[in-house]
Amino acid sequence: MGKTCATCGGIGMNLAADTACPECHYERGQVISLTKQDIVELVPVLGELHVPRNYIGTCWSSDIFWAGHGDLRGNKLVELVISQMEKIHSLFASGDLLNRSLLLLAPAQYGKMTFGFSCMQYAVKSGYSVAPLLDTSEIKRLLVLSSEQPTQRAVSIDYESYISADLCIFTVQKNEYRRNAYSTILDLLDKRSRRGLSTIGLSRYSMAELSRWDRSGDFMRLSVPTPEENLLKIPAILSCL
Repeated sequence: MGKTCATCGGIGMNLAADTACPECHYERGQVISLTKQDIVELVPVLGELHVPRNYIGTCWSSDIFWAGHGDLRGNKLVELVISQMEKIHSLFASGDLLNRSLLLLAPAQYGKMTFGFSCMQYAVKSGYSVAPLLDTSEIKRLLVLSSEQPTQRAVSIDYESYISADLCIFTVQKNEYRRNAYSTILDLLDKRSRRGLSTIGLSRYSMAELSRWDRSGDFMRLSVPTPEENLLKIPAILSCL
């Protein structure tokens, strides 16, 4: 496995809004394609991770995105987000993991779930432990249940396996309780950062929307760069909302 940059986590950006990492300048690793044999071998594991059948063997690519969103060509913010997604995906395809956390915020139909499941498949292929892709309501259920019974399972995974997985990608629930998801996200980032692990969140909602019920302002402060920040606890915000 290649060594991931400690400054940008291999995604070539930082919270000061630079698109290139001043430390490594981002060097893309060699991308390894998923072969038919890979897919056959991965199916049992991906089934245990509840990856939907229509996503198994499907790899995200910027070309697919632009084929369906050609009208957004020239939108600098969208182009930046897709470019960064491509770098992140290439990192997983080359056998690495992010060593910083990330919140990817983009509208529906931007391929976020395809992106997430594709990264998961590459991580499984590379031999990493991968948690199922849960939404924030499922994560909250797991955290609450395990606080009383540590071995309690939710969505076929126990607390320890979920929190300590090499790769953990989650999404934000779609109902009105999404406005309360910020507390679950903060808790998950904190717990995994103490294990030295990064976390990736996918959402169709903006930071402002997710912060609406956060009276403390803790969640919104994630978007404000601070010196010597914990890159596992304070995620990079990649947003075109």
